[in-house]
Amino acid sequence: MKKIFVKSGIWKKQGLVLLEFDFDHQLKDLVKTLPGAAWNRGRKAWILPYQDLY
Repeated sequence: MKKIFVKSGIWKKQGLVLLEFDFDHQLKDLVKTLPGAAWNRGRKAWILPYQDLY
C-alpha cells in the first residue's frame, strides 16, 4: 500500500479547508468527488467548504 502525505489547514474565517499533497491520480479523483471541492492554481491546493465535510 502506498502512503501519501496530505497537508491540511482550516481557514475558519472563510469557512474553508485547504488540502495539499503531491500529485496522486487516485487521491485527486477522490477529492474531486467531495461536495464543493475546487482546485486553486495559485496555492496549488484543493479548497473545500468547511461545512460540506460533515
